[in-house]
Amino acid sequence: MERVKKLLVGVPVNGTYVTEVEILKSNGIAERVFTDKLPEKPYTWMGNVLSAALKNLGDEPIGEKCRNEYLNTRSITIPNALLNLSIADVHTLLLEVHRTAWRPVIKKQEAICKYCGTKMLVDIDLNKIEPEEPYEEKVWEELSCDLDDGFTFHAFGKPTDDVRMFDEYDGVTFNRMTFRIPTLRDGIKCETYSDDNVGFWRRIAYGTLESLQAVTDEKVTHELPKEAIIAIGMKLFDVHLFTDDLFKIRETLRETLPILPYFYQDECVNSSCKRMTPVSMEASNFFSD
Repeated sequence: MERVKKLLVGVPVNGTYVTEVEILKSNGIAERVFTDKLPEKPYTWMGNVLSAALKNLGDEPIGEKCRNEYLNTRSITIPNALLNLSIADVHTLLLEVHRTAWRPVIKKQEAICKYCGTKMLVDIDLNKIEPEEPYEEKVWEELSCDLDDGFTFHAFGKPTDDVRMFDEYDGVTFNRMTFRIPTLRDGIKCETYSDDNVGFWRRIAYGTLESLQAVTDEKVTHELPKEAIIAIGMKLFDVHLFTDDLFKIRETLRETLPILPYFYQDECVNSSCKRMTPVSMEASNFFSD
């Protein structure tokens, strides 16, 4: 199998935008890393897997160095270049490593036909999974989300105060957010909340928020200073934004970047149905004996 894989997003490494990686053949050390799962630290585990699996990232050597570290210490220091990898590419590469360096088939997985409800026991062929969109080579720099209700800022302090912090922004409704690309480093930082999908992505949003803008006719009229955003903190997402906007933010962070889907279409085994239905898998089933 071809061992050089495309990064669907890519990552800057030492001044070069890297869009390809090579996956090493696994050995006994790599097997230990792959199967040494950390239920409480899923993104740390993903980082460990990629540290042991990737030959390099740009001009940064990765795999051999990390395997030797694990052999000597039973731990891995995830290289900085890997920590800068987008969460989207981390999930894509986890699948690529499994089907390239482990096994391309995951046996005896339960699936349910979405049309007739038939329960099926299937062998999932990871080689059938392909990108949903054609690969487009581009440099991803930021993500932008236009809000419906937005956030109306109120200056800090009482209306009777002579001086209020950020008074010039009082009453301004900010209706656009921009974010930097969420990375493995962000995932590790927030992974204690990974069992709470909403809470996890809310913290990712706060950690990657680059700007809060007021936009009229595609023109930015105001931008709230970083100091004000820091002072508001997580209350921006927990208190001040409404559900429709929170949905849009999560969708922007999770679905804008290209990623390999964890499913493909296959034929229902029910002879009276035989329709093509999604067959999906869970990352928790990766790297099982």
